[in-house]
Amino acid sequence: RMCNLLDAMSQEKLENQRDVVKNERRQRIDNQPYGTTFEKIGEIMYPNGHPYHWSVIGSMADLSAASMEDVEAFFRRYYAPNNAVLVLSGSFDEKQAKTWIEQYFGPIKRGAAITRPSAAQPKLNGEIRKTVEDNVPLPRVMYVWHGVPQFSADEPALDVLSSILSQGRGSRLQSSLVYGKELVQSIFASNDSSELAGLFEISATAKPGKSLDDIEKEVDKQISEIKAAPPTAEEMERALNGIEAQRIYGLQTVLGKGSRIADYAGFLGRPNNFQQDLDRYRKVTAADVQRVAKAYLNADRLVLAYVPRKG
Repeated sequence: RMCNLLDAMSQEKLENQRDVVKNERRQRIDNQPYGTTFEKIGEIMYPNGHPYHWSVIGSMADLSAASMEDVEAFFRRYYAPNNAVLVLSGSFDEKQAKTWIEQYFGPIKRGAAITRPSAAQPKLNGEIRKTVEDNVPLPRVMYVWHGVPQFSADEPALDVLSSILSQGRGSRLQSSLVYGKELVQSIFASNDSSELAGLFEISATAKPGKSLDDIEKEVDKQISEIKAAPPTAEEMERALNGIEAQRIYGLQTVLGKGSRIADYAGFLGRPNNFQQDLDRYRKVTAADVQRVAKAYLNADRLVLAYVPRKG
């Protein structure tokens, strides 16, 4: 594909694939309950001009407007050996594999140098509240704060914080809002760190008849408590064990090993970074978790509510 795709491309094939992607958008975003959530979060949390302001799939207008020239220019710029990581994972003959790599990839010319975007981590000034009426079965609310890019110093502590808040029945948000006060069907916290920036999110789907205001009061209460006192040793151990187990289980498959090596090679230039990455989490202390809760889960946030459309 890296050397032959453009020669095989035609306007007919482009139109066919355009329709495929449009249908993916209809299925995953436009016709999916709450499907536009992360598109709206990106539009609000990242200013116009930041790469994360737009969703990866693009709008219907974007997809309709993409020309053959656009596709060819994008392909030539980004689908080049100097912008790719090749990983072989599994049982193979190393000498034979290197011969084949040289045979098939060796003749492909490197592309032009690529200038990477270097957008600054955005900030909110105050709280933003948005309510969306949509064809959804139950009200849902998202609380969103700016976080940190991946592999940043505070990423592990924010990951541990998200686990303590919502991972498992004994977590603070699940214990309180799902099983205690029975306000929500589900609630999840996540620290989503990407290459340029990150977001910390809490998503809660209300039980029938329950109020989003009551949910917000309890969520804020749980956040205030972890700011006031660090998590317990038991909470820390459970969160760290869960993160470590998840990372190790991810290496049980050939694909899992290959994906992890590719990530480290592509983002850090260190394919054998697994142990160092794991060590970052074992260094996280309860005080670190309390500190990042105070620093990031502040009043500068987005509160995005989805409610059933009236009528």
